[in-house]
Amino acid sequence: FGLRQLDLSLLSQLWSLNESIQEFRQLLQDQEDRVPSSSPSSEDGDEGGTYHGHPPPPPRRPAPLLHHHRPPRPPRPLRPPPSDESPSSEEYGAV
Repeated sequence: FGLRQLDLSLLSQLWSLNESIQEFRQLLQDQEDRVPSSSPSSEDGDEGGTYHGHPPPPPRRPAPLLHHHRPPRPPRPLRPPPSDESPSSEEYGAV
């Protein structure tokens, strides 16, 4: 039962992350459409990849971070003992 709640929370986090990535991409598209020829365009010209080089990296970076956060979370619902063993939970929180 606890795992199902964890799955739902992870799903909601992934969904919100996906939405924010989409919003971020839209913002980048809007900025590029508004200012096609500005100081960043000269830097892009040196790299060779004009606007196509910039939008992909931001969405890629948050995804690996999420994968690193996934493994530590499952033990938490399994660890908290009944109220009888509250000292052990305090030790776990201190560590």
